[in-house]
Amino acid sequence: MTKLTSQPMTESDITAMLARKNLMNNTPKHTAAWVTMEKSRLNQARTLALRRQDYTEMATIDVELAELNASNPTAQAREDEKADILAKVNERNRKANLEAVRKAEQMEAERKRRDRKLAAAARANASASPAPSALLAAKNGVSRPATPNVNESGVASALPPSALSQIDTVDHSFEASIASIEVDLGDF
Repeated sequence: MTKLTSQPMTESDITAMLARKNLMNNTPKHTAAWVTMEKSRLNQARTLALRRQDYTEMATIDVELAELNASNPTAQAREDEKADILAKVNERNRKANLEAVRKAEQMEAERKRRDRKLAAAARANASASPAPSALLAAKNGVSRPATPNVNESGVASALPPSALSQIDTVDHSFEASIASIEVDLGDF
């Protein structure tokens, strides 16, 4: 037993083992599984013969493949039927995908058209009058956070209106108004 485990296996040993296995295996030949395995084995042997440029062996393998296909025509018919079914399914899926893409493109074009229409309406409204919320905020002297407040003299400041009333605004020159601007950059 020790000699058997340490002895290297040769190709002839493997061939003998496979032959014994095939003799002990009493599965009936020409079942679908056997035909598939035999076709696979013959195709591999044909590829090997082609690489070795052994055209006589390749011809004998081709004959064996033809005999195998001729002896089991129902398998070939089933393969053709499966291929037809798959082709039909692929065609149906391709058409469904094209239709879905077409609908998605139409919906995107419609969305863009609506967005452009809304943007044009917003530009028209913005040029006509200021936004109501801006008017209300200016009237109440309240602005949004991090937005400078504008006092009565038109000077912008980040200070709240109560702090602006304490600042002396006697000098209304441009330089004085710039000097009193404090900008809150928020998260920057």
